[in-house]
Amino acid sequence: MTRRAEWIILGMGFLLILTAARSWVRREGDFQLYVGLGETVLRGGHIYRDLGEGGNTWPPFYALWCAPVALAARLGPRVVRTGWVALNLVFLFLIMRMLARSVYGKALGLMPRRGAFSLASPEMLLPLLLTAVFLNDDLNYLQVNLVILACVTAGICRLAEGREVAGGAWLGFAAALKVLPGLFIPYLFWRGRWRAGIAASVVAGVCSLSPALVFGWRRFLDFVAAWPQAAHWGWGMNGPNQSLLAMSERFAGQGRWVGAASLPRGYLGASGDPAVLVVWGLAVAAVLVSMAVVIRPRGAWNRETVLIECSAVLTASILLGPLSWYHYFVALVVPLTVLGDDLRRRAPWVLVILACLVFPSSSGLVRYPLSTVWLNLSAVTFVGLLVLGACLWARGRPVRG
Repeated sequence: MTRRAEWIILGMGFLLILTAARSWVRREGDFQLYVGLGETVLRGGHIYRDLGEGGNTWPPFYALWCAPVALAARLGPRVVRTGWVALNLVFLFLIMRMLARSVYGKALGLMPRRGAFSLASPEMLLPLLLTAVFLNDDLNYLQVNLVILACVTAGICRLAEGREVAGGAWLGFAAALKVLPGLFIPYLFWRGRWRAGIAASVVAGVCSLSPALVFGWRRFLDFVAAWPQAAHWGWGMNGPNQSLLAMSERFAGQGRWVGAASLPRGYLGASGDPAVLVVWGLAVAAVLVSMAVVIRPRGAWNRETVLIECSAVLTASILLGPLSWYHYFVALVVPLTVLGDDLRRRAPWVLVILACLVFPSSSGLVRYPLSTVWLNLSAVTFVGLLVLGACLWARGRPVRG
């Protein structure tokens, strides 16, 4: 791609972000929940009961980080939401910068320059385009996913550099903030990376227990007891939830295989049908067995294998959780960057299928009811499964080292 083409693409992207940002900062999204949680911490209230159903589904450690957010919100809602969007975009740039260095050995700059990537370089642009609808949804709801993804990416890149303790520590910190990255801990032990696994476990444990220093042990234990019930709130099986469990519910439970596409748009609870658990169990087993067959405990451990394997673990962590909202799949920017060069050269048809599955799922690009039908059919779940399959395919090929 020529330098001029990169400048044109960057200019168009900048204008799109400016246009979309006006909508992002007008919405309260989930950011109001972070502010409410932070205010509860500051006034010494109960971080679960005082906020009611859906007010806080995060672990106690996350509540500590919401207190500074609540203080910042006192400057004014528009001001702090603008700052939050800007911070998320900075973290996205840092994620791509770490990946450019680890995957391609090149720097990433804001502007095109010789010997470095820009965000308009094909290696960076393609993953961003394929995950753009998830990114828009993430910023539309003012989510925290990019912050956590930056911690996960830092951990993966440190592991790829051979800095196992630092990599494990970053992954443990991410797991303490949100449970899904916790899948990296058994993966590290499975691969025999003891220093990384122990570092991740220790950091996750220390961070998870640290709220006791602020709240006291009695209140902390009360919060821990209340958290599972609070976390279970909102586990809807409707279209925006693209986990394997929700897919099983829509196909084997509420949808009865042939009726999934016609399920209602709103909240969809669990049916309680035993067939759902059977299908979900088989799907989870298939994912885990496939990963165990390809990712061997004594397999090669080098930069290439670490990046591919961690991409697979990251993708699996999204799919295996009971709740995987649409915007969680913004994390696929990591495996798509890691695999991008291989897929472009060896399997471009995979990229075409991914685009055909991803873009119709966005209500911003495709009008209702098609986007809802696409989500009810678990199109994004299949995107995750296809990316996971691509990771395992790449890992199954001969590697250097």
